[in-house]
Amino acid sequence: MKRLVCLAVAILTVLSMLAACQKTEAPPTDDDTTPSTEAETSPYLDALPDDLDFNEREVNIFYSVYDPNFDCKGLELEGSSFSEGDFISQAVYERNEEVQERLNVILGFTQVDSNSDAATYASAIENNIIHTQSTEYDLIYHRAANAVVHANEGYFKAVNDLPYVDWDKSYWFYDQMESVSLNSSQIYVMLGDLLVSNYSNISTMFFNMDLYETLFPGKSAEELYTVVKNNEWTWDYYFSLVASCYVDNDGQDGATPGDIYGANWENGARTAQYYPYTSGLSFTSRDESGFPVLTLNNSRTVDMVIDLYDFINNNQGTYMMTFDQAQEKFLNGTMMFYGYFLSIGKIISQTAEFDYGVLPFPKYDELTDYTSAILTGAGVFVIPYTITDEARLSCIGATLEALCSTNARDVVPEYYETVLKVKQAGTPQNMEMIEFIRDHLKFDISFWMSNSLGKVASTFQQCIIKDNSNNYNATWDKLGTSYETALQNLINKYNNPENK
Repeated sequence: MKRLVCLAVAILTVLSMLAACQKTEAPPTDDDTTPSTEAETSPYLDALPDDLDFNEREVNIFYSVYDPNFDCKGLELEGSSFSEGDFISQAVYERNEEVQERLNVILGFTQVDSNSDAATYASAIENNIIHTQSTEYDLIYHRAANAVVHANEGYFKAVNDLPYVDWDKSYWFYDQMESVSLNSSQIYVMLGDLLVSNYSNISTMFFNMDLYETLFPGKSAEELYTVVKNNEWTWDYYFSLVASCYVDNDGQDGATPGDIYGANWENGARTAQYYPYTSGLSFTSRDESGFPVLTLNNSRTVDMVIDLYDFINNNQGTYMMTFDQAQEKFLNGTMMFYGYFLSIGKIISQTAEFDYGVLPFPKYDELTDYTSAILTGAGVFVIPYTITDEARLSCIGATLEALCSTNARDVVPEYYETVLKVKQAGTPQNMEMIEFIRDHLKFDISFWMSNSLGKVASTFQQCIIKDNSNNYNATWDKLGTSYETALQNLINKYNNPENK
């Protein structure tokens, strides 16, 4: 996996903003021959020619605000010159201005409606662009999981050889782009520093540092960072710690909402998807042709289901809560761990009265690697298959490269500052953990492509929660054939030129 070195630039920028986190470096000596960093020698971090001039060619971007909880218009697309303290939106606006001036292009934005859900927006893309074979738009801003489904339908152009884009640059998440493609040789969706939601939707485990030191006198909450670095942050360690956090806090018999818990579980998809898909285990492999093969039905998955079932049903430190209840439980200081998006850090920083820390989700065991995931609601960019003109594609590619590199330098640091600026979340340890989470960003195709594969990502939810069972073999016997059939049908359709 490529090292996401651009994050180091973001971290250094943020640290310069936070007085408590500033690095002090000795002044250079006369014989200092340390070479300059890329950030010092290039203002843009990219290698675009200095003399690019696209003669005010317009780059038209089609989008909708499909998520009521995330302002994609302000935070990753158009921004605003009148942000009233919203530094991210201001930075996005200035990024656009800089790229337009640098390349002599005009960024045009078409918002299909003021607000819609993801399904409605997916239909709008089909009706306004795909079915009409429109060539009006150069780029489509899309929801990640829906974009993958549309890519498999042949709606978008492969971008492997897009002019001027350097996929080896760390500000592009090329390995992840490849991992969510049906065939690893053709890439359709674009991920990277270009989009703030590729950060806000990263899986993150928050923890209450004050509560940890209250429940475990004599211990420092910072020891959990060491546990992660020592390769010990496993399901066994985490599940045991969660159990030890339980306290009968309200004096009522049995487990009640007022007690102190280590973690929550949800009677729905989140618990049964986030934990498996951040465990370090792979649920697919690639065949010789680059297509995925489902490998879910194996002994480690069987063991995982048993462990997760026990965590949900038999661990005294867990309690079933809705999403809103879990958030409130963590914010009021009576739950140790809260696993969700990194973006929740903004709410925590504005609300919590305690110091909190940031960790990756625990991995399955010491034999697996840590895994972080961009969750399926994040934004991506795609290019309609109708765009074929090479000059136009050159302009699109250069614009994307400039936007992405500039975003890495100017917008990403503002996002980190906004999310992690209060309490202890701005400490070097948490900054390091965020970098660690980013460095372990991976995907399994069965997660993002679940809707194209008979909802295969819901197989853990089906077994553990809906069937209230820890017998994964039984679930596979019931659903495995439908998953494999859906995958084979998808591959057959992909290989049919008439559907590409």
